[in-house]
Amino acid sequence: MVEWTCDSPGFTNLETGAAAEASFFSGKEPPQMLTGAQQHAADRFAKSLLTLSDDALIDTYHQASEDHRAAQAEGSDNLVSAYTQMLASGRAMRDRFPDYQSRYKLRYP
Repeated sequence: MVEWTCDSPGFTNLETGAAAEASFFSGKEPPQMLTGAQQHAADRFAKSLLTLSDDALIDTYHQASEDHRAAQAEGSDNLVSAYTQMLASGRAMRDRFPDYQSRYKLRYP
């Protein structure tokens, strides 16, 4: 299984470090702006990431990327929420670990 971390404007493969252009939207619709409630929830989620242990943060990113993948496959209304959680946890991981890719690989070989 290939894991991707989200970096604008593309994605970075956590296994190889290679960049790839991709959009989290599978259709032709443009990216959506978050509503006020969605932004508030995303901010609270991002703030909660600061309290997690290192392993818990890596696990949270892994779960968020799995949730995002599942939302894409199902065409779920939860796609934007899953994507914002994946972005927030990926950013928190990069901010905490200069070597976030190797830390992730150690946890999920």
